[in-house]
Amino acid sequence: MDHRWAAAVTADPALFDGPVAALAGFERDGAGGLSVSWTRLTYRYRVLRGLFGRTGRCGAVRGGAPAL
Repeated sequence: MDHRWAAAVTADPALFDGPVAALAGFERDGAGGLSVSWTRLTYRYRVLRGLFGRTGRCGAVRGGAPAL
């Protein structure tokens, strides 16, 4: 993981290994609501998993619940 992060930083020195929230899971509750679980990661894990978009930026948290 450290090798891939070092390569990513070499390619883009503006990268910062700061905290991000990642969706850990979600499920509908009995009242018609949605229970969402989050976990804390760093940008480094997104590089490891190849989750960068074409711009090299991580995704953002957006409002609204996903359609199930």
